[in-house]
Amino acid sequence: MNAVKRGMGFVGVTHWLLCLLTILLTMHSAQANDATQGMNAYDTLGEQLADVINQQDDKRMVKIFNLKDFFRRAAKSVFTLERDVNAYVAGSMKNGEVHLSKVLFTSTYQRNPNAKFIRTIKDNQPVVRLDYSDGGHEYLLLVVEKQDGGKLQIVDFFPLSSGQMMSETLGIVSQMLYNPSESLLKRLFGSVEYNEALGEAFKRIAKFRAAGNYKAAYRVLQAQPENIRTRRIMLHSAINLAGQIGETEYREQLALLDKYYGNEESAGFLLIDHHIYNGNFRRAQKSLDGIVGLIGEDGVLMLLKANTCLIAEDFACSEQYARKAIAIEPDLEDPYWTLINCQVHTEKYAQVVETLKYLEENFDYEFTEEAFAGEALYQDFIQSPEYKRWLL
Repeated sequence: MNAVKRGMGFVGVTHWLLCLLTILLTMHSAQANDATQGMNAYDTLGEQLADVINQQDDKRMVKIFNLKDFFRRAAKSVFTLERDVNAYVAGSMKNGEVHLSKVLFTSTYQRNPNAKFIRTIKDNQPVVRLDYSDGGHEYLLLVVEKQDGGKLQIVDFFPLSSGQMMSETLGIVSQMLYNPSESLLKRLFGSVEYNEALGEAFKRIAKFRAAGNYKAAYRVLQAQPENIRTRRIMLHSAINLAGQIGETEYREQLALLDKYYGNEESAGFLLIDHHIYNGNFRRAQKSLDGIVGLIGEDGVLMLLKANTCLIAEDFACSEQYARKAIAIEPDLEDPYWTLINCQVHTEKYAQVVETLKYLEENFDYEFTEEAFAGEALYQDFIQSPEYKRWLL
């Protein structure tokens, strides 16, 4: 048992680019507010998506997610001619919607997420949170449109960790890696001298990434001119690759994201861990406050604020937010461990016992002397009369 680690779940690297490259391989051969009743329908759609992700049910996914419209939005992010848009959509859809759904969410499924609908925010955007088994979190802001007949369907989504619509990311990445024309690169990177070697470099990145050779893909990306590799979409790709390589590379790329885009609110979610790693707790809390302002409070955001305070050794602040997280989502386990951390550090041993008893009664724990004996955090606690009256 490690109560410290159990309460430290911060957002991880975005994984959406991992599945995008797989999608691209399959398509490379082709190129108003409603009333309350409407809001209830948006809530229902958010609940349905969460359940579909939890069940990994791609057949149900294609009933609520209009993939054809999604790929049309992706095409329109890079093409102006309708024939090019149509060719892109046709190439994308050739293997069928169920196959596309499976590919689009494959890296998400691999991380065993627990998806939860949070609420519908302004512009009728349902928000779904993904809690990954490895401790990371992601928020999806859904774009929903009425189809013919009045049916609501998801047509796009905005992962908070990416800072960009998923369709736009797909459209740009697909052309940048497989058809990197001079006009596209100039549009993305501004004044850039296009040559065949640059176009081939992007293709090599895609090839190495698809083969699982992350180090080679990372080396090619890092060899590109500064005005290309420091653009946001390239930094997200580099962060993604670096996360597969090692901590040093990962930290270096987060530092670059902070350097070039740290003042952009949409970068805040991915930079929380970076700010905490560097001891900049004020900026970490500011990033979290920005997210709360966008999507409202939930148990995880309050937990992240509590853990930021805990690492800063502000135990009163940490306890305040841990209790708030518990009040919002009492079935979320991690805030209880953060609360215990605070109670141990402030020697509130009677409260530690009460919280541990609650975990036993509600989360199927059975604590023994051995569970605490090897944990440095609990060494003073296990000498206390409160502990001895409880467990001995």
